[in-house]
Amino acid sequence: MIQKGDLDFTMDQQGWWRGYISVLELVHYIRYGLIQSNYFLTGPQIVDKTNADAVAGLAAAGAR
Repeated sequence: MIQKGDLDFTMDQQGWWRGYISVLELVHYIRYGLIQSNYFLTGPQIVDKTNADAVAGLAAAGAR
């Protein structure tokens, strides 16, 4: 839709990374009693007409 001009932008939040970090933080807390001291951003990344082709290529490569 972005490439066709029907949508201006969308957001990407790196869902896999978000799930991984959640588990990693839980493991660190259980094993070592550590709590993350700052907020860990897994995005957002803005996808718009300047990078939509690159993002579409990455999505297609990941779908294989």
